[in-house]
Amino acid sequence: MRTTTQPATFPHNHQSPATFIRPNSASAPKATPAQTPLPPPHILDLRGSDLSFSLKDELIKGLADGQPRVVPGDTPEDEQFAYTRTIDTLCLYSDAGLEIYEKITELGEYYVFPAELEILREYGSEIACRMFGEPSELLTEDYLERMDGGSNGDKDPPYAPTPAASAGARKEKWGDGAVGVNNNGVNGSISSPKSRSGIAIELGSGSLAKTKHLLRPLAKLLKVSHEGVPAFKSIEYKALDVEKNSLVETLGKLVEKEPESVTSVHDGTPRVVVGGIAATYDEGLEHFKASSSSDDESKSLVWLGSSVGNFTRPDAASFLRKIATNVLTSGDTMLIGIDNCADGDKIRTAYDDPKGVTRSFIFEGINHAGRSLHGGLGGNGGLASKNFKYISRWNAQIGRHEVKSSCPKARVSLNEFCEQAYVQCKVDNLVIPLEGQGTVTLKKNEMVRIEVSYKYTQLEALALFDAAGLRLVQQWTDSRRLHSIYLIEKPAFHFPLHASLGVAPAINPYGLPSLHEWETMWKTWDTITLGIIPRELLMKKPIPLRGLGPSASPSVFARLINRAGHIILFYLGHIPAFAGIHLCRYFGEAPIEPAQFADIFERGIDPDIADPTQINHWHSQVPEKADEWPSLEKIIAYQERVRERIRKVYTQPVEAMSMRLARVMFMIYEHEAMHAETLVYIALQASNSLVPAPGFQVPDFKSLSSSWDRLVAVEGASRRAVIPFGATTVKIGHNDAETADADAKYDASHEFGWDVENPEREVAVDGFKITALPVSNGEYLAWLESAGASLGASLIPCSWELDGTTATAETVRVKTLYGEVPLDYAKHWPVSASATQLLAFAKAKNGRLPTQAELAVFHRHSPVDSAMGNVGFQNFHPVPPTVPHMQRDGSVGFGSDGGVWMWTSDVLAPHDGFSPSTIYPGYSSDFHDGTHLIVVGGSYVTPPRLARRTFVNFYQAGYPYVVAGARIAYD
Repeated sequence: MRTTTQPATFPHNHQSPATFIRPNSASAPKATPAQTPLPPPHILDLRGSDLSFSLKDELIKGLADGQPRVVPGDTPEDEQFAYTRTIDTLCLYSDAGLEIYEKITELGEYYVFPAELEILREYGSEIACRMFGEPSELLTEDYLERMDGGSNGDKDPPYAPTPAASAGARKEKWGDGAVGVNNNGVNGSISSPKSRSGIAIELGSGSLAKTKHLLRPLAKLLKVSHEGVPAFKSIEYKALDVEKNSLVETLGKLVEKEPESVTSVHDGTPRVVVGGIAATYDEGLEHFKASSSSDDESKSLVWLGSSVGNFTRPDAASFLRKIATNVLTSGDTMLIGIDNCADGDKIRTAYDDPKGVTRSFIFEGINHAGRSLHGGLGGNGGLASKNFKYISRWNAQIGRHEVKSSCPKARVSLNEFCEQAYVQCKVDNLVIPLEGQGTVTLKKNEMVRIEVSYKYTQLEALALFDAAGLRLVQQWTDSRRLHSIYLIEKPAFHFPLHASLGVAPAINPYGLPSLHEWETMWKTWDTITLGIIPRELLMKKPIPLRGLGPSASPSVFARLINRAGHIILFYLGHIPAFAGIHLCRYFGEAPIEPAQFADIFERGIDPDIADPTQINHWHSQVPEKADEWPSLEKIIAYQERVRERIRKVYTQPVEAMSMRLARVMFMIYEHEAMHAETLVYIALQASNSLVPAPGFQVPDFKSLSSSWDRLVAVEGASRRAVIPFGATTVKIGHNDAETADADAKYDASHEFGWDVENPEREVAVDGFKITALPVSNGEYLAWLESAGASLGASLIPCSWELDGTTATAETVRVKTLYGEVPLDYAKHWPVSASATQLLAFAKAKNGRLPTQAELAVFHRHSPVDSAMGNVGFQNFHPVPPTVPHMQRDGSVGFGSDGGVWMWTSDVLAPHDGFSPSTIYPGYSSDFHDGTHLIVVGGSYVTPPRLARRTFVNFYQAGYPYVVAGARIAYD
């Protein structure tokens, strides 16, 4: 509800969870508090600096005449709450205001504080670990005892294939060259352990009553070491708040009451060093922007109390974006508490309690504003609580609580899902002097907005983070699911969604890719090819034959490995070659050197599943021997020359660009995006040899799976629902004929697509039913187990790896970019399998795969590219799909596919009006062979522009490697 604070920054040095041990007396300092009295915590006071915020100036700005009239909604009721004046929320946080606020937190009606406190008490250790990128298991007693030779000391440690899979992971064989070499795994090819520093910065620290539940486990992290080297040299905590006196008091008490966990000085003991910064949010951000951090520092901001709700949604996104841009570096995190409550009665009571404590809080804010603006005036003039009455409003439409003061005769209204606080003027013609700005006069009943408190659904919270350029790492909720604490991070790259916070994109997201989009795509491509995939894999074929089915014998693989299928290095050359060929063709230029690269890398292969020796389309002739391939260095140099040619295109004004050139740029951009997915499919077949994506936190699947289990338990039967749809029509595709390019200038409103998307047509759809969620790994395994061996090995998905020959909950491991994880961690994820395999499952359930049109009907209410969709590298793995749920407007929608494509039963074939591409001959027509099925939606590695409603993907029904699942349809 209330808060004020700022951040700090640090990169992260991920270590293998299996290598951290609890220190013994010989390897770590003892946690003995200093015997001599400690000096008071240091407080940096920025309020008198050049950065200092002027409350008086803000009050004058908010109360001045001539401001636009704000109506918080579009209903007649909203008109009652219209306002033109505001009082800065900061007025609420005087020393006296903070004392009253502490009383509010003790009220039974005020659910926010106890809900957040419950989360921190229950999951504090887990959260503290994740703030700095450590596995949550690190601070569990069971883990520490095993690593310290305790009750489990006689057992083997739980070696994990990667840092992502902590406890419960399959034990690997020492010396297994295929496992752990590149990912901090069991073969130990990690660099010498290094200690790092950590800093946690809390914005709006308040009483620290909740914060101590983070500081205690953070102190424990200081007692963890790796090979005798402490994981952290030090951890500092900085409390940022507007009132210095409050910081002095609260931090002093913290040091006194928590001597085992915190200290005010660096004294060599494993305790968190605490200090404070007296500043507003903006002052603190400017301070941290000006300060620098070293490479061995990790930074995490803490913003609790749902203080983000005090901002409008656009302002909240802007504030978080400022933090992401100016304070955080890649991999830094932020912990943010957000109110989820949608119970109007509970919210109204919380913000207008029967004892009137909240009313007193607001009135003290009015008095503080008056003292700051004009001092005591005496009589009945000026800003004084006696001249106002308190009005609290829950605005369910926009999800916010509104607080206003009203001068009994004017009105106020805020139209958003939030609680709003107003004061209403009780005095007619109330004169308020504005120092140096004359006076303003409030009419009786005039509303003045003093506070808002937005509430966020899961969808809105994710959209907020996306709008700020941040990504969700993990989430914790209280037992009543009234409140959440989200851990978000600044990723190494970010693909913005196209309609965050319900705001339409400023530019056409399906037109000419911007240069910024190109730079993001190149970061993505380099992360996959040079970050995740280790160099020694580039000359290998994790998928010996791209189209080869899972039932092929080893002898077939051996016979064909040199006749079809590409090494990974081919794709590194293919992307720049494809772009260079089409750019040079358009401009009439000579090939980009080395010219022979165009011959080697122009086109890949798609073998026939039924007969892998047959490749039914033209493809490049590639070297047969390893030493005949160009070196990686030469390919990278070639790639950079092509990228420079692309950058050169953008030196001309966009409005001067031709439609055909814009189409070429669109085509080579989306071609690169599609092949980024291809590389992920390939890399997953060597999952235990991959490197965690640099600049992103390694997921802690153990704690994530526990949170997913809790969510699934709450949703219960709704996850097994079958949703009926009546007969209807749906639009497929869009109008984008290449022939219309001619000599036309680029039209910035035009939406490009591929030949399979053109033209738009309306399709009639009979009534049908469809499962709310795709088939999960757990469901698919249960089906295999129930049928026994009769189903055969051909139905084992290639996204799984078995310990042995029989699929069980104990033997199945799911392949991820972080290595193989136990099925128990991924049981709620959608299973990735071939259409052939999923059709067998559907038939066993008396169902079928849905048609393209049926999925278009479903996705009309649950768009794939929503904030819930898990597309665009929101994660580097699938997540449990979400059930369509009731929205604020009463509609039902925004379910999700969990980050996998959706198979359809439709065979790829020419549709009415189809015209094959002329600038990319054979893009789809080469695959009108009766074996390719249409695939729609998007995966966790699909950029949002490819997750568009009209995009059509296609694979052979038996192709087992694509990250694709299926819903089950019924007539």
